[in-house]
Amino acid sequence: MGAISNDPFTLARFTGFYKAIQSAGGAGSFGMDATSTPFLNELLASWLVMMASFPLAGIVIWGIKDTSYTEEKTVYAKDVVDEKARRPADDEMEVVKEDEK
Repeated sequence: MGAISNDPFTLARFTGFYKAIQSAGGAGSFGMDATSTPFLNELLASWLVMMASFPLAGIVIWGIKDTSYTEEKTVYAKDVVDEKARRPADDEMEVVKEDEK
């Protein structure tokens, strides 16, 4: 999945979509088992889902290209605000500590 893009936000969306589909499949399989569906029907449903996923996987595989940090709009670590910038300044922390006493 990391070969699809260099953008971490795009990859996070793809991962969320993947996990949603995975959870829906798990819920469907538990639902089929809870209603006492015959095993042959469960097997056929599994094969149908697998056969439908092959063309979709092919689209993803053929759509992957070599990525380049210079060609894509990516988020670099230096562009992200670091945690120190989000924290209050040290002077403010001392004032808070004095007020607590």
